[in-house]
Amino acid sequence: MKTVPCPACQRPNAPHRPRCMYCGTEMPAIEVPPEPRALPENLDALIRAAMSGQGTADLKTALLQASDVAPVPSSAANEEVAELIDLDTSSLQPLELVPEPLDALDAPVVPRMMPFSAISTEESTVDDGLDQLERRLAEARQAWKAQDLHACRSSLGLLQKQLPSLLSQLPKPAAPALSAPPISNEPVRIFEAQGSWSSAGHPFALVVDCPADAGKAPLVARVLETDGVTARMLAVSRHPKVVLRSSDAESLQKQRIRYAVSLGLGAVVVSRESLLDIGLPDVVLGPAGLQNFRVCDAPLWLQPMSDAIIDGRVVRAPLLLLAVPGEVVTCHYQRSGGGARGRNPPAYQLSHESRIGVLDLHGPGVFLRIVEGATDFQGLPGHIPGSQRRSFRGLNENIGQWFPDIQKYGSRVCRPTEEPQSSPDQSSRPRLEVNAWPMWEEYTRLCRLLLGIS
Repeated sequence: MKTVPCPACQRPNAPHRPRCMYCGTEMPAIEVPPEPRALPENLDALIRAAMSGQGTADLKTALLQASDVAPVPSSAANEEVAELIDLDTSSLQPLELVPEPLDALDAPVVPRMMPFSAISTEESTVDDGLDQLERRLAEARQAWKAQDLHACRSSLGLLQKQLPSLLSQLPKPAAPALSAPPISNEPVRIFEAQGSWSSAGHPFALVVDCPADAGKAPLVARVLETDGVTARMLAVSRHPKVVLRSSDAESLQKQRIRYAVSLGLGAVVVSRESLLDIGLPDVVLGPAGLQNFRVCDAPLWLQPMSDAIIDGRVVRAPLLLLAVPGEVVTCHYQRSGGGARGRNPPAYQLSHESRIGVLDLHGPGVFLRIVEGATDFQGLPGHIPGSQRRSFRGLNENIGQWFPDIQKYGSRVCRPTEEPQSSPDQSSRPRLEVNAWPMWEEYTRLCRLLLGIS
């Protein structure tokens, strides 16, 4: 396959790409993109068979046969997009010409499956939001009287999706005695490996809510102008992902609008500073009554300890809008050689891995973290006596008992990608640890900003 190196990062790209798929730099000498080819209908089954050790012969044969199929007409692709968003192609053109200022990074997130008529690039007022909720409620009531359960559920679902953005526009009342304190501005370490924020010089990123549907992969590829493999990874994901990083916020805003309109899913442009401004969460030590928690501000997820020696405080969090579950992996390395007489650097070999379950809870002015090994699950939904692991999973599955309107993303496992680095004063240490907490800190804040929580 012919490739063209990026003039900035020298990574290979397809010759028809207008921008580098890795760093976003404009590509020279853009060629006409090839017509999309049909894929085998049983592609998923063939991939699973190949990954389970049954060989790739059938997969190769199917792909070769598919390459001989006539290309999909471009008009059919346009009709597919128009059908998905219930909009003719001509009405999409003005969106590409709408100028959007740089300070629009905090624009309201487009709720999942919102009709195009309800999408606006301008921030709506509280009165407009209340009017929309009244219309949704009236539609739901009318559908219920007509015994149209599908339409009723659809209207109520859209109403629920609009609530977070409306609540974020309301002025914050005076904090009661048991309310959560404002989020601090303590230093936060986020994931900044090669190709990420500071190392690539790209302070902005486009974050999207993925459809969790492999059938949407061709549409994702066309909208984001990416290759089929990357589009498929985004389409099947059950949690948000960063799709592009750049120093040009305006170009990312255009991509955000195009993605939101075409797929009906949330998308937001975030900056590195907006992530660091959120600060550190409070660790939940245990429950203190319904929707009340006993918390502390010590980073117990890094080094869990007994809560008997911690002076916790009680906070009331009746309005939690988002739950972000997952696991953070810590890699334990053991010295295997090197370092003889200080002439060679020490060599370390992976010994084993450990995982810690984490569930972050987000709300307006509230950022709580439930950590396996630091939180007492007794009294929380799904508690199973004698098992922290099963109690954590039970809480993850039953968090809706305390917060019925909370939105929960799919669980994500964060694994460290960095190799162990020993400082000169640690060169004699027999063991080292590398954890993925910086990656988790970035991910949970991206989810918060994607939902528009202040």
